[in-house]
Amino acid sequence: MITQIENLPKNVIGFTYKGKVTGQDYEKVIFPVIKKATKGKQKIRLIFRFGKSFSKLNLKAMMDDTFIGLKYFGDWERIAIVSDHTMMNHAIKAFSFLMPGRLKIFPLNELDKAIEWVSKDKE
Repeated sequence: MITQIENLPKNVIGFTYKGKVTGQDYEKVIFPVIKKATKGKQKIRLIFRFGKSFSKLNLKAMMDDTFIGLKYFGDWERIAIVSDHTMMNHAIKAFSFLMPGRLKIFPLNELDKAIEWVSKDKE
């Protein structure tokens, strides 16, 4: 399941992943939000929070994740990953050179720091 994180700074979009995530989650939650955000002229700043109950992405969700990443490749400015899933964090770090914009990983207990980092204009 994917839910949108509410009450973020206006230049930040956030999603929480819980349990098993499906392609239908992407189609219902992520695609409409990203499509709307890309209509503006600003680059997109994202937070992806993987809760403790997150278990996996099914094949359709993985394909949708790749699709949206490529479709809006030039639109990403900053991406904060908030997760205590060690193996996933290592995989994201290993492939982060392929991702546009800046990417940083935070532990679950540092969501506030992730929001601060992803929303500020300068490092």
